[in-house]
Amino acid sequence: MANVVFMLTLWLWHMPLFLDATLRGNVVYWAMNISIVSAAIWLWRETFGADGLHAFVGVTFTGLQMTMLGAVLTFAAAPLYSVYVVTTIPWGISQLRDQRLGGLIMWVPAGSLMVAYSAIALWLWLERFDLRRGSRAIVQIHSAGAQSEQPT
Repeated sequence: MANVVFMLTLWLWHMPLFLDATLRGNVVYWAMNISIVSAAIWLWRETFGADGLHAFVGVTFTGLQMTMLGAVLTFAAAPLYSVYVVTTIPWGISQLRDQRLGGLIMWVPAGSLMVAYSAIALWLWLERFDLRRGSRAIVQIHSAGAQSEQPT
């Protein structure tokens, strides 16, 4: 559930109408930040509390939707957010280039972290599965040995 809430929160605030509103008023700006951070905290609390498989699926889902949002921002043919028309001038970059840079940051570094955590979660789950199977094999070996040691 936290994954879905995080996804909806992130995508909602990246819609042009809402993102433009965040830089036009402090209340909306803080509402965006508080809601995204709250959803992210809930997401990661659920993820770290989940078993390896559920953590893997959750982080993979989250990473995929963040990758899609990053790709939308990166490959957009025109700027999506009118509020940035003047804010990029002091930095010497165009509004579209700024948007594409933001999309790439969301896509590559953030996506890499998601892939890394996904891989770790999957590895931990598979390792637990192997350990459980290995311990069953040990119990079966000990049981078989105990039966063969009994006098007949």
